[in-house]
Amino acid sequence: MADESLDDKPIRFHIPYQVIHHEAYMSLHKELSEPFRFDDTKLNKRFGANHRFSLLTEPAVIYPRSRSSLTSEYLRGGYDFCVNFTNPSLMVIGNSMLDGNLLARMKYDYTDRLTMYSQIMNNQTLCSSLFSFDYKRAGYKTQVQAGSDVPFKASCSKNVTPELSLHGEVSWNGNDDVNNDVGFAARYARYESETNKPKMIAVAQVFTKSAIMSYFQKISEKVMFVTYLTYNYMSRDVRARVGCVYSVRRGRVLANIDSNGVLATHLEERWVEGLNFILSTELDPKRWECKVGCGITITT
Repeated sequence: MADESLDDKPIRFHIPYQVIHHEAYMSLHKELSEPFRFDDTKLNKRFGANHRFSLLTEPAVIYPRSRSSLTSEYLRGGYDFCVNFTNPSLMVIGNSMLDGNLLARMKYDYTDRLTMYSQIMNNQTLCSSLFSFDYKRAGYKTQVQAGSDVPFKASCSKNVTPELSLHGEVSWNGNDDVNNDVGFAARYARYESETNKPKMIAVAQVFTKSAIMSYFQKISEKVMFVTYLTYNYMSRDVRARVGCVYSVRRGRVLANIDSNGVLATHLEERWVEGLNFILSTELDPKRWECKVGCGITITT
C-alpha cells in the first residue's frame, strides 16, 4: 500500500538527482543584465519554434601607450534558433546559434518505467555527447549516464516518506581523480494539498570536496523566500545567495543579494496574453559596476 500511495502522486516524486535544487536555483539564477533580448515562440500540439535575438556584452582588453592593460566591454549581436517536436513517447530538440554551435537533444520513453536521453553538442573546437537511461518504479528512480565528458555516472533516488527523499550519485572519469566524485543528498518538501505547489523545500547535498544547501519557503500567496549556499572543503570558500520573489496578478519581481554584495533584480510583466516584458538590473558595489537589461518575449 505504501508503494501505491507514492506512485499515485508522480508530480511530487521521482525528482531527478540533478535538479533537487530546482526551485531555489531557478528563483535566484535568472538570465540577468543582457542589454537587450527579443524572443519569438510559436507552439502547437507537436511542433514548436523559438527565435532569440540578443545583444551581449563581451570583455575587451585595451592597450594604451603606457602598456598598462585596461578592460572594457563591447556589444555583440546574437541569434539563437530552436525547434522541437513532441509526441506522447518522443521529444526531439534542435538548437543552432549564430557562432556555429549546434545542440541536439532527444528523449524517448521505451516503457512507462524506462526512458532514454541523448545529447550531442558541436562547436568550433570539439564535439561532445551524452547518453543516459532512467528506470523508475514506485518510490525510487535510478539513472545511468555515459558520455565523452564523463565516462560513467550513476545516481539513485529513494522516497522514504511522502515528504522525505534520499539521493546518491557516483561519477567516474578514469584516471582523473579530480573529477571522480561521490555525492549524497536529502530533500524534504511539503506541498499544498489543493494546488500541489511547493510550500517549503529544504535540500542538503554533500560531495567529497564540497557541499550545497538550499531552502525555499512560501511565506504567503505573493511572497516566497529563497536561499542557496555552497561550501568548498579544499579552499574553504563559502558562497551564499539570499532572495525573495513577489508575485502579482500580471507578473512578478525577483530580488537577491550574494555574499560578495552583488544585488540583482528581475522584473517580469505580462502586458497582454502572449506578450511579456523583462527588465533586470545588477549592481556590484565593490567593482563600481551597474548593468541594466531589458527584453520582450512573444508566444503564439
